[in-house]
Amino acid sequence: MKPRVLLVQPASFPSRSQDFGVPHLLALAGWVERACGVEPVVRDLRHEREPARALREALDECRPRLLGLSCYASYDYLDAVATARLARTVAPAVPIVAGGYHASACPEDFTRLPELFDFVVVGDGERRLAELTAWAIGGGERPPPVLVADRPLDPGDLPPYPFHLLERYAHRARGGAKLQINLSRGCPHRCAFCMERAKPDRVWRPLPPERAVEELRRLDRTFPLADAVLHVTDPLFGMQSAWRREFLERFAGSGLRPRTAWTLTRTEGWTAEQLALAATGRLSLGIGLESGSPCLLERMGKTGRPDEYLEGFLRFRDDAARAGTHWAVNVLVGHPGETRGTIEETLAFLDRLFPPGRPTGGWLSVDPFRLYPGSEVHRRRDRWTAEHGARFHAPEWWREAGDRDVTSELVDPSRELDAFARLEAAYTRLRPVALRVAADFRCADAGAAPVFARSLEEQRDALSPEAYERRLRVYAVRHPGPRLPAPPPAPADLGLELLRDDA
Repeated sequence: MKPRVLLVQPASFPSRSQDFGVPHLLALAGWVERACGVEPVVRDLRHEREPARALREALDECRPRLLGLSCYASYDYLDAVATARLARTVAPAVPIVAGGYHASACPEDFTRLPELFDFVVVGDGERRLAELTAWAIGGGERPPPVLVADRPLDPGDLPPYPFHLLERYAHRARGGAKLQINLSRGCPHRCAFCMERAKPDRVWRPLPPERAVEELRRLDRTFPLADAVLHVTDPLFGMQSAWRREFLERFAGSGLRPRTAWTLTRTEGWTAEQLALAATGRLSLGIGLESGSPCLLERMGKTGRPDEYLEGFLRFRDDAARAGTHWAVNVLVGHPGETRGTIEETLAFLDRLFPPGRPTGGWLSVDPFRLYPGSEVHRRRDRWTAEHGARFHAPEWWREAGDRDVTSELVDPSRELDAFARLEAAYTRLRPVALRVAADFRCADAGAAPVFARSLEEQRDALSPEAYERRLRVYAVRHPGPRLPAPPPAPADLGLELLRDDA
């Protein structure tokens, strides 16, 4: 029997139960199988009815030589620690290695717990995991506790995704699940809020277009796409125009038709022809607008030419409307340097992007700024405090038990805008715009419409009075100057009716 390597996704907080697929773990599994001749085993504890029992059984049955534990996001950190602690009690001799975005941003979070974690990998993990696997099987000099990727991995060098390793969870891939796949790695942009900067190398590296479509065919053979939402989880989809055009042509001609597909991109370089190809493949596009304020866009590193950047959204909107492509933009409220004036600039631009009363194929999501380790904001907090008066009330929120979804956003953006004023502005100024845009959204595709309706409902829930009060409760405990603004009106007060996903 081949030696085994067990790769585990913790049962993370907050639960992402509709997300199906762990493409980062599948890439690692395929690599170590080919490089080391081992049998990889994958467990996604998010989809286990009893996660602790499933982990115990996997360790008992597999008897792995190495346990790889994903700490993909900072929200997963305490869950990764709890998973490692349980694994130690069940299989104390099995070496444990952590990897993922959070591991790359904060390797010290794992090296400070040597009783739980033997190793941590920073950056692309395939080569380093293979080195650890070879050591775990063959012995020799023990590797150092922190292993940094020495060079970026070309995704074209990866073996095919071993989708069969997730067949244990096939029942979760039905009924509108979000099937996840990566087609590229890296993002060269320098957004100050983004965790991508935690990686040693951010060069954009795609699968060749023909290989990318073949991986989608292979995914479809294992987990049919026809009733699924395909989620291409690239940090930045289709950065190069030539790659984007060839992939979209091949995808549109492939006959693969998910219920809808979704990915994150930027507006720059998209042509009307490419948007039409995206519509043929039912590919919808999410774009981080982040702000309508030229000065704040420059502060956050989103663009050095903010006026051109904003005008590009208007052209993109019009081209997408003609092509029949659906899209969404996200606005971050409360990035360090945000003021009442920058919020008003954002509102003015949103009225241009979504004219009141005009039907639209796009929608708006509103998120609070969240402090992510590894980002430029987190690494240079003192600078943001000195220049803008920003204050960070939970700078290591991922280490704390409690409502991490809220403590991660507990930031005073500027001298004139504290966390309470930012919260009040989000709910009293931006929330009505988001709900108005949702009411103006139109989708003629009967299969995709319920999926979009669910997304709109999720946005309305995120901006509900209950969500507002949940934040106030945490703010009142953690903020040094608590005050309690009045709650916003309930959605029913605005007279909006949104579709529900009854499928």
